[in-house]
Amino acid sequence: MMRDEENDTLNVEVIRDTSGKIDSSSPSMSIARKAAVDGDPVLMSDSDHDSKYGQRKSIIMQRIETAMCVPLMIQDKIIGSLYVDSKSETINFNEEDLEMFQAMANQAAMAIHNVHLHQQMVDANKKRADLGRFLYPAVVKTFMEQKQDLVLGGDKISATVLYCDIRGFTPLSEGLSPDELLDLLNEHFTAMTEIVLKFKGTLDKFIGDEVMALFSASFSAEDDAKLAVQAALEMQETNRNLNLKRVANGLPEFQVGIGVNSGNVFADYIGSPDRMDYTVIGDNVNIASRLCSVALAGQIIIDEETYDLVKD
Repeated sequence: MMRDEENDTLNVEVIRDTSGKIDSSSPSMSIARKAAVDGDPVLMSDSDHDSKYGQRKSIIMQRIETAMCVPLMIQDKIIGSLYVDSKSETINFNEEDLEMFQAMANQAAMAIHNVHLHQQMVDANKKRADLGRFLYPAVVKTFMEQKQDLVLGGDKISATVLYCDIRGFTPLSEGLSPDELLDLLNEHFTAMTEIVLKFKGTLDKFIGDEVMALFSASFSAEDDAKLAVQAALEMQETNRNLNLKRVANGLPEFQVGIGVNSGNVFADYIGSPDRMDYTVIGDNVNIASRLCSVALAGQIIIDEETYDLVKD
C-alpha cells in the first residue's frame, strides 16, 4: 500500500495470494494505517487472543487468524506499508517473522524510491527538452527550478514582442501540394525559431504562418529591444537566403513582414487547469501584431519606444 499525502489516504497498489495470483480480498486497514501513519510495525499473532485488533470488524469478517504490517520508510519518511495475513489456524506470526518482514520492507521501500527517482529524472529531462525547443536556456532554468506546480496567473514584465508573418500566404499555398507546403513551412519555422533562440528570445507560439516571439530582460538580463531588432534583421536576411534556395528548386519565395513593439506585458501561464500555455497578453502585444500586419514584404516596423531604446 502506498501513502497519498495530498489526500491523506492509503491506497492499495497490489494484493496477491500465496500462489502469486491477484487477490480480491482487502487487507485490514486498521492495521495497515497504524504502520503507514504512525510508522509502527504491527503484529497480531493470534486474533482470538489479541484484544487490540482481534475484534475489529474486518478481522472477524475475513476470518483473519494472524497478520503483520510494517511501514515502508525512506529517510524517516513513510511512503506506505507492507501487509501480510493468513486465515490458517496453524500459522501464527511471531516477533522473528516481524523482524524479517521489516527487513523485506526496507528493501522494498528502497526499490520503490529508486523507481520514483528514475521517473522524476526522466520527467525532468523530458520537460527540459520540451521547454528547450522554444525557450531561451535562462527561461528553461527558471521553470525547472520552480518546485511548485504550474498554476494559472502571471506578472507584469517589461518586454519586446516580435511578430513575423508571411505575406500573401493563402494564394501562395494554393499552388503547392500539402507535402511541399508543410516542408516549406517547417523549413521557415525552424530557421525563425533558431534565430529567436540565438538572440535569447522565447518562441511564444506559431499562429498559422505567423511567428510570435518574446524578448525580455527579465530572462536574459540584457537589452531585450536590441536583441529583438537584431533578431528581426537576421530573420529578413535568412529569409532572403532561403528564397534563393527555393527559387533554385522551382519553389515559390516567401516574403515576410515583421512588427516589433516594446512595453509592459502580462506574462505567465494562461488557459485552463487542464491546458496551460506560457504566453504574454496586453495592449503592447496587440500593437506588435498590428505593426506586423501593416509591414510590407521585407519590412521591419518598430514602435517609437523600441526606436528610442536602439537608436544609438
